[in-house]
Amino acid sequence: MAEFIGLFGQPENMLFTASLFVFLGLLALMSTGLGGDGGDVGVDAGVDGGDVGGDVGGDADPASVSDGGYPIMCFLMPFFGFFGILGVLSNSVLPGFLDVPVLQKAGISIALSGIISWQVSGKIARAIARVVPSVKSYGLSTVDLAGSIGSVIGAKMDSETFVRFSATDENDNIHTLQGQMLAGHGEVLHGGVVKIVKHDAASDVCFCVPVSGSGTPSSSSDSA
Repeated sequence: MAEFIGLFGQPENMLFTASLFVFLGLLALMSTGLGGDGGDVGVDAGVDGGDVGGDVGGDADPASVSDGGYPIMCFLMPFFGFFGILGVLSNSVLPGFLDVPVLQKAGISIALSGIISWQVSGKIARAIARVVPSVKSYGLSTVDLAGSIGSVIGAKMDSETFVRFSATDENDNIHTLQGQMLAGHGEVLHGGVVKIVKHDAASDVCFCVPVSGSGTPSSSSDSA
């Protein structure tokens, strides 16, 4: 047991040991709820002197989690964990197969562990994203978002289906929730700006209207 623990203190394993400490730190944050949901999409929408601006960005298609997006924390936790464990194991096993200097051994271990951890962590994160809620906000039971400005995250928002969008409340807190256009209003495409006219805090569902210049005529939406 002491010999196994000693592996983590060896110079060539320091990077992997540090990775395991990061993993434990992220695990502690998530277990206490301080890590948040680390969404795969960032949205900023605001009103300044009557001008409305919206900006949507992400590392994957934000239209749907199933399209490849996932909460970043669901990726980072397994990545640091696998990277640390696989790195230590690689440095322990490689001497039996390769007679190389310590630095080369560490480089090979970093490359192998990094590639494997990246691939495995991505698959784990996507699996988690399929079972956890794709829309998550905090404290909305006490927040009235009516009148707030939001930006469409999904492919489009219309009056027939609910879609993800982000809204900024009066305290500049950003919430990600589900919304739908009020009947009679045209659709708003991905990245378009909407205004919330009704907010059901219990279900986190909002009914919206397009901000001037963001929507398409209702007639074209109905004909589609």
